Amino acid sequence: MRYDAVTSFYGGLAAVGKFCGRGRNLKWGVVEKLGPQVTPHVNYDTVKILGQGLAALGFAVPGRPGVRWNLINRENTTIFHGFDDIGCFLNGRADASYTDGNIVHIGYINKVGDFFAEKNRADSK
Repeated sequence: MRYDAVTSFYGGLAAVGKFCGRGRNLKWGVVEKLGPQVTPHVNYDTVKILGQGLAALGFAVPGRPGVRWNLINRENTTIFHGFDDIGCFLNGRADASYTDGNIVHIGYINKVGDFFAEKNRADSK
């Protein structure tokens, strides 16, 4: 498969982009250093390679600002979905946040999908 954009590999994974549609929107996917494509399609709005064999797939939600993030592993298994933000993994964990109703949960996630809240706050939206 040909790509229009490719990032550097980090933790064995890289983001790949392909222009799609009339507006030539760049859509993203994930590939492994050894060759196979991790995501079956290149159709995400953005991708973050997080290290330690994990990536976050970003997608826009109509009527909501920003993007939401799904955390996947190199087998394309979704570990957690719907993050507002997620950082890179270091020592098996990453800073993350998600919104549930009007409560924003801020904390960290480990590599198997356990979320540990450090603080919660009412969303002022």
